[in-house]
Amino acid sequence: MKRIVYFISLLFLFVSCQKEQTEDSLVVEGWIEANGYPTVLIHKSYVFPEKDYSTQTFYDIAQDQLIAFGRVTVGNGTDEVVLTGRIDTTYMPPYLYNTINIKGQVGQTYTVTAKYRDHYATATTTIPPVARFDSMLIRTSSDKTKRLVGYIGDDGQEPRYYLVFARKMRGKQFIMCNLGAFDNSKVQDGKIEIYINNPLKDTREEDFLHSESFFTDSVYQIKLSRIDNESYNYWKAFALQDQTQGVLFVPVYKNIQGNVQGGIGNFTGMGSSVYTLHFTNDTVLTFP
Repeated sequence: MKRIVYFISLLFLFVSCQKEQTEDSLVVEGWIEANGYPTVLIHKSYVFPEKDYSTQTFYDIAQDQLIAFGRVTVGNGTDEVVLTGRIDTTYMPPYLYNTINIKGQVGQTYTVTAKYRDHYATATTTIPPVARFDSMLIRTSSDKTKRLVGYIGDDGQEPRYYLVFARKMRGKQFIMCNLGAFDNSKVQDGKIEIYINNPLKDTREEDFLHSESFFTDSVYQIKLSRIDNESYNYWKAFALQDQTQGVLFVPVYKNIQGNVQGGIGNFTGMGSSVYTLHFTNDTVLTFP
């Protein structure tokens, strides 16, 4: 059975053994946030040779499979704009499409279309209300690190789905935290409690017990996003792969189902808020 791989922007490699997928399937991954602009990555899937697939590095494969001359559009039912492609080595593959000519709004539905040669894929998403923390607790983990706990107000009357990300200040890409896809099924007393783990590896930290804490000499940004159920299932599956593998670029033999029709991947609408945090002292932060 052939091994078919595709990448997603958070630098993980996924392998599918499903028979219905073929070589050069179109892979589409992207997002649009409330008060933000769409970002989309597209590339071709890749079939590893049956016997020996060690002759190329994963980076080489990603470079070969990126699509630099596709046509990507995003529309809201009234307007449709063509996205511009450009090199961006923050992502893998290192090429993305974006625009400032259409802006995300809460409650609005957006459709992305991607065309490349004889491939055509599309996905639709709606931006939910913006998710916000009520408060955060910063407490000592070690003499150089702090742990972070977030509290979200949620009445539990309807299902809600969340993602949490982190990056260092002035960093470009938010990275999803370990176990960073969650819902409100465990809400208690009108609040969700979530332990926020630092997903950014730091070579200074040698104590495994503190490897997911935040360093006191760094400034971080935490992003909380609300998403719809379909995107949650996609990101939750990704989070489980992340937790299982724990290493970048390790292939896993499981397909992740998204909302892309005619291809592979997911287009996610996000209602997000971002918090800039200094981890100098133990404290409780409250937000209006």
